[in-house]
Amino acid sequence: MIEKFKNLVDTLKNSLPTEAPLLISKAIDPSRALILREACLHRICELAESAYEDFAKDRLVAAFIMARAIMETESLFWAFLDEIEQSLKNKNIDEIRAFLSKALAGVKATQAKEMGRELDPLHVLKLVRDKMGKKITHYYNQYEALSEFSHPNAAGLNETYARIDWDQQKVFFGINKERVHANLALPPLVGSIEAFLYKYDESAKLLEEFVNLCEVLLENQPSQEPIKDQV
Repeated sequence: MIEKFKNLVDTLKNSLPTEAPLLISKAIDPSRALILREACLHRICELAESAYEDFAKDRLVAAFIMARAIMETESLFWAFLDEIEQSLKNKNIDEIRAFLSKALAGVKATQAKEMGRELDPLHVLKLVRDKMGKKITHYYNQYEALSEFSHPNAAGLNETYARIDWDQQKVFFGINKERVHANLALPPLVGSIEAFLYKYDESAKLLEEFVNLCEVLLENQPSQEPIKDQV
């Protein structure tokens, strides 16, 4: 399984774009959609590469944290594609425009808001629970399990790093392989990366159709100015 994961990481790395035309349409939203699409790919690639290195070196808690972050990014990406499909179906881009604004410019930190960043981000937990959790059986359960390792709870602390041997009257420290092992996260993670790569490839056609829709809508509303100041 670890070799299969390594091959997927290599595929991600070989798929990374380094640049793209900023203005792929007279309308601004296709460019924003392109930025989100490629940024998700770059983020998942970096997280997956880190997860592979952690799995290979038995840094399991770190690997689990990376796997959880991948699930969050994957959930955002799938929600993004749902928004594109819905806009194509309804011939309306209002909802995806708001989605893109929150995804690309939303911040949660109080300090950032004090500096004038007023737009709230998308609620990642809702995307994981209410979007992906309804698409894939046990997806949210897996996310919750990894969350236990992401925080210094019992699973991510003493049950991982301490093993009590009552016969010897000793406690041994280090990764407790009796309780924690790679298969708690690796097989679902491999499935997630495979699904992401499939959806990423599929999204190229969706983006092309989205460009066409935005062009048509812009032509029908000649007085509407492109939103140049938004990411």
